[in-house]
Amino acid sequence: MENNDETKDLHGVDAETPLLAAWKNDDGTASGEKQPARKPRPKWLVPVAVTAAVLVVLAGCGTAYGVATHREQSVYRSAAATAGEAADRLAEAVKTGETTVGSVKPEQVKDAETLDVLSKLLKQAKAVRIPAADANQWLLWELRRGGTALGDAAGKTDGLAKRVAAAVKAVQASKAAKELADAKAALKSKVEAAKKILADSNGRVQDENTRTSLQKLIDEANALGSKTPKDYTDKAAAVQQSADQVTASVKAKEEADRKAVEEAAAAAARQRAAASSSSRYTGGSRSYSSGNSSRGSGTSTGGGSSSSDSSGSSSLPPGWGDGHFVIGGGGPGPTGPCRPVCIGGECSTCP
Repeated sequence: MENNDETKDLHGVDAETPLLAAWKNDDGTASGEKQPARKPRPKWLVPVAVTAAVLVVLAGCGTAYGVATHREQSVYRSAAATAGEAADRLAEAVKTGETTVGSVKPEQVKDAETLDVLSKLLKQAKAVRIPAADANQWLLWELRRGGTALGDAAGKTDGLAKRVAAAVKAVQASKAAKELADAKAALKSKVEAAKKILADSNGRVQDENTRTSLQKLIDEANALGSKTPKDYTDKAAAVQQSADQVTASVKAKEEADRKAVEEAAAAAARQRAAASSSSRYTGGSRSYSSGNSSRGSGTSTGGGSSSSDSSGSSSLPPGWGDGHFVIGGGGPGPTGPCRPVCIGGECSTCP
């Protein structure tokens, strides 16, 4: 055993074995030996192998294409849905915009340019067209091209819808600003008119509480700082109502004063009429007495006619006994010119 070990070199090859015999070919024959003849390969093997290789490549490509197509289909459907939603939002914005333009007039807004901007945007919005989602679901390039077109259209449509909505809000805000300004101006006008009524009615009202209430409302109106037009409108109506009450109180006092003056004048007239009637009755009695004296004198002169004169005194001629005549010389009836009889400042008149 020891001798056999000594006859081997470091590589485990017997020293007596030739070096070339230590190396063998891949087919198991020793290097340097004559190779045995190989059998020829069949002619059909090469085409089959090539076809198989092509099929493998095509299968791999088909799998990759299918995966890519499936992914693009999902992207395409998402883009189509987004574009549809954007179109719906734009349609709703256009509807609101048309309603706003149709109901708001230029004189109702503080800035008429807001209406012009909205009208222009509505024209642009009506011209927008969303691409049809009709790409072939199995053609990758159509899916990609269609998805890109739908995505771009969705972005532009959504942006235009937002601009239309913003323009509608601008018009509404301008209208609200105009309404607020008009309400403030109307209240200011009512307050100025109420101040004049308050000043002119000083000492001329039947009820002073009406003026006190009006002054309170004027102070409240001057201190009002609301941003709601209705607050100013309501306050203006309250001021007007209170001012009307003051005006009515002034008229009531004027009417009461007029009636008082008329009643005083009527009372004075009645007093004068009563004094005049008393004066005429007294004056007529005096004329009648004087006439009797005159007539008595005449009867005493004519003699024997007293009874006839006495019976005639019950039926005096016209003008006797009414205070219109005075006694003249002799005989019955008025003698001389008519002269008024005055008693206590009241005088009779001649016919």
